[in-house]
Amino acid sequence: MTRLFRKGDVISLTGVIETDQRTPSGHEAGPLMTHVRVDGHHSPFYVEADLVTLLVPHFNPNDKVVSTEFVGTGTVRAIFGPKAWVEIDGRMQTLMAADLRLESEGKN
Repeated sequence: MTRLFRKGDVISLTGVIETDQRTPSGHEAGPLMTHVRVDGHHSPFYVEADLVTLLVPHFNPNDKVVSTEFVGTGTVRAIFGPKAWVEIDGRMQTLMAADLRLESEGKN
C-alpha cells in the first residue's frame, strides 16, 4: 500500500505539503499531483507525486499509529522534529516519526 502525502509532511526538496493528497477520481486525467510549499519560496506549486520523497511524516497528538517497532497500536502524544512520543500500553516511547504510519494505513 502506497502512503498518500498529507498536509504537514516534510519532503526531500525541503518543503511542506500544503494540502492532503487525494487519490484521483475517475473523471481526473493525468498524473497524481502534490501541492508543495518550498522553504524560501513565496507561493506553493504543484509537482508530480512521483517526484516527491517523504522524509518526516506529519502526525497530530492523539493520532493512532502502528509500526514494525512495536506490536499493536500506539497513540501519538507529542511531536518534535523527526521524533514522536508514542504511548503504547500505558508506557511512553520515543520513536522516529518516519517509522510510524497511521493505523488506517497499516504497517506496510
